[in-house]
Amino acid sequence: MPILLYDSTFDGLLCAIAKAFKYNYEDVTINDKSLGQLSLIDKVMDIETDPILSKKMYERIASLWGSLTIENIYKAYLYPETETLIFKYLYLLTKEKATPLEALSHVELTLLDKRIQCVSRDIHRWYGFLRFKEVKPNTFYAYYEPKFDLTNLIIPHFISRFPNQNLVIHDTLRSYAALYNQVEIVYHRLEKLNLDLLSNYENNYQEMWKEYLHHLTIKERINPKRQMAFMPKKYWPFISEMKN
Repeated sequence: MPILLYDSTFDGLLCAIAKAFKYNYEDVTINDKSLGQLSLIDKVMDIETDPILSKKMYERIASLWGSLTIENIYKAYLYPETETLIFKYLYLLTKEKATPLEALSHVELTLLDKRIQCVSRDIHRWYGFLRFKEVKPNTFYAYYEPKFDLTNLIIPHFISRFPNQNLVIHDTLRSYAALYNQVEIVYHRLEKLNLDLLSNYENNYQEMWKEYLHHLTIKERINPKRQMAFMPKKYWPFISEMKN
């Protein structure tokens, strides 16, 4: 079975998939070359990332099966070691003329669908659990450590909610941030931010928010197990109301 190695980028993955179709491979393995997997038996090909080829593949997928299919493929790409399943998905769409929904329900792609849903759930939860702090007038900062590299997927949601504010979403696990300046999104390397820079009002806002929630709470109806089902403990360090 041929093994195609790519450079871990989404563009690189699309190029690897394009090459698999070009050589008419039905059974193929696509791996991230940084994992260092080698084979003495199988044919190994190092795929070069070509932005033009990647763009063509992207546009072809979008034109044939829509933006939702592109979105699902990208979510699957974020889940480690899912590249070969993504190829199988596109192979079914192309060779068997299946619809995107039919292909995802195929017995061989059950795992792919589960991984897409896993990434989707994490995105949805961060929509609700991300907390912004004012670092200077009209500039709001949030940090988090998502299991998957979600920043470019979640920032459009917050831009649509707060279009007239400057936003910084900082992935402290991967040491980079997305900065929105009310015009464009810029991605920048960011190791750590000194939270002593918080505006004079921020601490007061946080205390008022905690006090507000405290007064809303009905002690007799507190259910820790139910709370953890909707708000898993791994999110608590990033939620101001869960801090003492």
